[in-house]
Amino acid sequence: MQVDVNLDADTVNKMVTDAILGSVIGDRLREVVTKQVETIGTGYNDPVKLAVEREVQLLVNNIVNEQFKPMIEAKVRELVTDQLMSDIALASWRSLMANIEKIKHY
Repeated sequence: MQVDVNLDADTVNKMVTDAILGSVIGDRLREVVTKQVETIGTGYNDPVKLAVEREVQLLVNNIVNEQFKPMIEAKVRELVTDQLMSDIALASWRSLMANIEKIKHY
């Protein structure tokens, strides 16, 4: 009777990993990793929270772009009139001139 054993690097790696994780060393390793992950989430700059917030922001941006962008663009085109643009330009000009006057008297 012939038995063929085919072991590649990935199989050996998985077997060793499973053996370590199933041992006392694995239990201790799980405790240390769990403790480290818990302490990561308690600081001011929580990287887990920041990553989740970033992902949520990307999801919201994607949803808005896919589902609401045409409606938002139509509403903006409707609201942005020549008069509004003229008012914005005039207000900007007046603000600029007021700042120039302040600088002159400084």
